[in-house]
Amino acid sequence: MVKNILVSSTLRDDFKIILPLLRSELVFVNYLADNEINPLNILRLNANLIFLFQNSDRNGSFDICKQIKSNPYTRKTRIIIIRNISQEKIESPSEAIYIDNIFYKPLRPVELLNSIMDEISPRINSERIAIKSNEKNESILYLDRDNYTASIDNKNIPLSRKEFELIQLLASRKGKVFRREELFNKVWNKTSEFENRTLDVHIRRIRKKMGHNLIVTKKGIGYMLNVFEN
Repeated sequence: MVKNILVSSTLRDDFKIILPLLRSELVFVNYLADNEINPLNILRLNANLIFLFQNSDRNGSFDICKQIKSNPYTRKTRIIIIRNISQEKIESPSEAIYIDNIFYKPLRPVELLNSIMDEISPRINSERIAIKSNEKNESILYLDRDNYTASIDNKNIPLSRKEFELIQLLASRKGKVFRREELFNKVWNKTSEFENRTLDVHIRRIRKKMGHNLIVTKKGIGYMLNVFEN
């Protein structure tokens, strides 16, 4: 089902990087000036979710939220407020009535994407993970456990079942170094004298398909997923 979200035009740069990923999920972003975000435009665009930027003077955005939540036709529309990290993190009782969630800048793409999908989609058996595409840049790894499919930055990666299960296991504990024997036992459900060769072959194939930076080797111990951290 197609979903539409309304975003304050002041947040355009924050959403730019995740637009292709949203479109792939049939989620479309409509940018409007704050004074254009009102019940009439929400109904016209059939918006399910709204993102507003709230500066130090909260009155303007608060009035918009109150107007939307007080209208019987738009009161169920979800509203997320974006603030600068420097702003006071105390939420007044009146704000709690009209605002569904609050996030603080800087916004990481994977967190923003997950927040959108959590708000407008039913819970599905999938996960988005921020990974290092190189030393400085962040990419988004998407794992769909129901269909055994994976993608990086919206590019589908063909994986065998065991390759997917291996990535899924590494992603289950971000920051953990998995010992070789643990990986082999959990993915293949057995011990074997061929453990080293089998595991190495699959790791090599995954790196060839998904990039050499995805899996980090900890010499003499095992492997871990190269997740992106601030």
